Amino acid sequence: MDNEKIDIKWCRRRYVLLKDTQIVRYSVIDTFEKRYQNMREKISEFARIMDMLSKEIVGSRLIMITLTIAKIEDYNAGMIRDYIKNLKQRLGKNLFGFAWVAEIQRRGAVHYHLEIMVPKNIRVPMPDKSGMWPWGSSKTEKARTAYYLCTYIGKESQKDLSRYPKSCRTFAVSYRLPEGQTKAYLQALKESDKLRKEAYQVMKDFEKKSWEYVGACVNKDYATDVLVPSYDKEKIC
Repeated sequence: MDNEKIDIKWCRRRYVLLKDTQIVRYSVIDTFEKRYQNMREKISEFARIMDMLSKEIVGSRLIMITLTIAKIEDYNAGMIRDYIKNLKQRLGKNLFGFAWVAEIQRRGAVHYHLEIMVPKNIRVPMPDKSGMWPWGSSKTEKARTAYYLCTYIGKESQKDLSRYPKSCRTFAVSYRLPEGQTKAYLQALKESDKLRKEAYQVMKDFEKKSWEYVGACVNKDYATDVLVPSYDKEKIC
């Protein structure tokens, strides 16, 4: 087991241990990996939707915004929420969609990469100069493609959620699409995803009804070495 001292403020219970009481076996679930997979799926979906919308709406543009926090100790989870709230108020119905991902800089500070779509004639205020982002610097630039944001979710550092504060959300996606083919496609996609999840849950409940929660922990070795009884070590799958 890793005996290195860990800053509890930045720790998350990464591993969940489940036990199949019917045939007695254990499974360790990596919640970081699950969350990372979800982020990649949702950000990729956002890029696909924005790519479709850019072809449907003549005169739209994609903008990349980078938000940096000057002092690490100033970080709080509400920063990005407050900025997005102000951005929505400023742009209103002209904000067709946005997605952001959080990233940890080498110095340990959280910063955000945000991609938005707006009409070409709409001015987007510079976050720091407008006072909408008072915690540090900002940068805006034209996004080369709708898939530009995807370059930030392929980094190896994005997979290590142990470096992020416990309160930190790693991504968010939102749409306010005008009526048209893209909106209809998104609605159909959401309905299909809902049915798929419901079907999966029914199957899971039927096939895995014997699984029960054992515990959650920061270190994987703790799950396998401490939470699993010594006489059941060989039953970890």
